[in-house]
Amino acid sequence: MVYGTLKLSLEVLRMWNSILQIEGGGGDMVATSTNDASNLVLLQDGSIITSKSNLGVQGQIF
Repeated sequence: MVYGTLKLSLEVLRMWNSILQIEGGGGDMVATSTNDASNLVLLQDGSIITSKSNLGVQGQIF
């Protein structure tokens, strides 16, 4: 679980049976989180990424 804004830049993001939950900014803040994979974002076996604020995902997603 991430509280606040997350900026994640990597070559490959692989998740197996995992949950990435981003709570975003608190109060009146509008936080934007980004997941930037230069090659591949691979979610397997029920993996999910959730966010209560703006979420940008860049890369090839499978």
